[in-house]
Amino acid sequence: MVISEKNIRKINKFKLELKDLFLKRNALINKKVRQVSNIDLDLSPFKKLLESQFEALNLLIQETDASFEGAVKAQKSKQLKGIDHLEYRLLKAQKMKLKDQVERLVLLHEQLFPSGQLQERVENFSSFYLEQGDNFIEFLLETFDPLSAEFTIVEA
Repeated sequence: MVISEKNIRKINKFKLELKDLFLKRNALINKKVRQVSNIDLDLSPFKKLLESQFEALNLLIQETDASFEGAVKAQKSKQLKGIDHLEYRLLKAQKMKLKDQVERLVLLHEQLFPSGQLQERVENFSSFYLEQGDNFIEFLLETFDPLSAEFTIVEA
């Protein structure tokens, strides 16, 4: 993968690690929105609180009538799904609020992974050669081993 200096600056500005770029686009956006957001988008503390309340309710059921157990389990499931849905909507709202950053992140990801594919599968060598000039071949020969089995990221 060839990453331009301009894209390196964008990556640094977004405070991303190179490994983050290999996430699926939506996962990358969600991760970044959670990092940048000024509110906590993780509602797991509410889930834990709800779990503890339903545990107390289960103890009460065991002392009274076990026939309510099914209804309590159904209500617990409904409540937990409700919190998941609220968490999803909160994330969606934050994406809208941070729309500009999300769009710039999508553009960066599209430049590095055209159509969601590895750059080498879509981009042609000639486009980089035209942009970099004759020194590009020498640069590539000095920078990486073409017979290596490892994925190589080249900053050009």
